[in-house]
Amino acid sequence: MKKFFLFAAAALAALTVNAKVYNFAGITANQITTDGTIGTYSMDGVDVPSVSQPDGVDINVTLAGLDGLVINYTQSAGKSKENILKFAEKYMQADGKNVILTFSGVTPGDQISLVVAAKGSTDANFTALNGATGSDQTATKIEKVEDYITVSFIAISDLVQIKETAGGFRIVSATVGAVQGIDNTNVDAKAVKFFENGQLVIIKNGVKYNALGTVIE
Repeated sequence: MKKFFLFAAAALAALTVNAKVYNFAGITANQITTDGTIGTYSMDGVDVPSVSQPDGVDINVTLAGLDGLVINYTQSAGKSKENILKFAEKYMQADGKNVILTFSGVTPGDQISLVVAAKGSTDANFTALNGATGSDQTATKIEKVEDYITVSFIAISDLVQIKETAGGFRIVSATVGAVQGIDNTNVDAKAVKFFENGQLVIIKNGVKYNALGTVIE
C-alpha cells in the first residue's frame, strides 16, 4: 500500500524540475523530534504516533528524512492541545487551525505543492503566510487519498511558510521544485508571482509575464 503513495508523490514531482518530495505517509514515532509531547492516538482502531502541545506553548516538530521542513503549532496561552498532529499510515492529520509548514532552502520561483484534504466537515483553508505568493486555497473533506487535491504557491524567498487557518487537514505529501517552463535563474525574489485563472503570472518591474516569460497585455 505504501508503494502506491510513493508513486503518487513521484507523479506529483513530475510537474516540477529537480523537485524535493516530502512524504507524510507512515511516519513512525522514532522519526519525530519535538518540544511538545509524543504519544499515541487510536485512529480506526489502530494506535498511531501523535504530538500534543502542553501548557499552551508554541511547539515545533521536525521529522527524520524530511529535511528542511518544520511544523509549528501555536495555541492560546494557558491552553493545551491534545494530539494536534497524528501520523497515520496514509497521511498526517493536523487537528486544528494555526498549523504552519515551514520550508527552508527554497529557491525563489519554486512551486510548493501540498496534496491535502480537510479532516472533517469544515473546509481547510491554506494561505501563504511568509515567503510565497498565491491566493488562499480551500480543500474539502475527501475520503480517498488518491482523490486529494493539490494546493500550490510560488516561493519569493528561501524560507516559505504555509499556514492552514481553519478546520484542520490531512496531508499526504509536499513537493518543492522549479515550475516547468520557467527559467528560475531569471526569477527575481522581488517579483510578484501568483495564479490567475489557473495560470502562473509574474509581475516584475511593473510588467506582467506568463510562465514562459511572454508579456501579458
